[in-house]
Amino acid sequence: MSWALLLQILHLQAATVSWDGGGNDDSWHTPANWSADALPGPADDVVINRPGVLPVALRQGTTRIRSLQCDNALLLAGGDLELTSGASRISGTLTLRGGTLRVLGAGTSLETVGPTFHEGAGLEVGEGGRLD
Repeated sequence: MSWALLLQILHLQAATVSWDGGGNDDSWHTPANWSADALPGPADDVVINRPGVLPVALRQGTTRIRSLQCDNALLLAGGDLELTSGASRISGTLTLRGGTLRVLGAGTSLETVGPTFHEGAGLEVGEGGRLD
């Protein structure tokens, strides 16, 4: 591996990815629903702040992101969502119906201030993570 490539990898910074609803459905997995029409990934801080839209639904696979700021309703209905860095906050209704919500890593936290409904999903906090 060249030194230039190594330096580029080391200097990757988190990007903010926002829900824009351009896919016209409620699916987390529709790229057109996100800014730049790309799904959020492990190096991204996610913002969902679109008043009046449907709940955002994560239904499949494992999605790993750095953090989440969500003012809308969020439905975890079969997929796994992993938060790995910094402070996350869900102000809208959180429904845990399937899959697993994970808060992982030292200094990683999740605060839920809206109603939360636990209907059978897993909830894991580990590796120094915190749930408020």
